This record gives sequence, structure tokens and C-alpha cells, in this order.
Amino acid sequence: MKGIRINDDGDIMINLRRQKLNKEKDGEIIVAGVVIGNVDMDIAERIIRAWQGEFKEVPLLGGNIDKFYKGTDAPFLKGHIYEQLISEDINVSSVEITEQGVEIELDD
Repeated sequence: MKGIRINDDGDIMINLRRQKLNKEKDGEIIVAGVVIGNVDMDIAERIIRAWQGEFKEVPLLGGNIDKFYKGTDAPFLKGHIYEQLISEDINVSSVEITEQGVEIELDD
């Protein structure tokens, strides 16, 4: 899915370029634009980190990762994340839970 990309801090990614005004005059202007690209992984991360109820339009959407990750429901986390991502049309090929966190592989 194409959309506006965000960085690790959650800020919109901006591509800054400088462009000369013209050949006769000195000076330049800053040409800026938001970065457009594949946002599937950005969306997946937001879904996994969200608690159910955070998205008011879709109250059952949310991975609740903090609740599941080291709790008694941890065996169900993989299936829960998979279901949440599929419900938002994210094409997931695999979800793995490791010591470092959640690893997701998306279909192209």
C-alpha cells in the first residue's frame, strides 16, 4: 500500500532539496516534499503496538503486544498479530516471536 512514510520517531518523513532560483541571481529556495512509499510495515507496527480501543473507528483493532508479550497468553500472540494484520489488508507471509521481538515478513 502506498502512503506517506513516517520515521522511527513517528514523524512524517520529509525529503529536503535546495534549488537555485535562476542562473543570473544568487540564492536558492528549499524544495520540500513528503516521502511517499510502501507503508505496509509502518501500518503493521502501529497495529501491533496499539491497544484495542485506541483506534476509535475500529475498536477491536490492536495487537495489545504489551499485554501478551510476557504474559500467560504469549502462545496466542502470533495468531493474534496475524489476524489483526490480515483484517487490515496487510499481506503477511509469516509472523515469528523471538527474544528480540516480533518479526514480520510481508508478501510483495
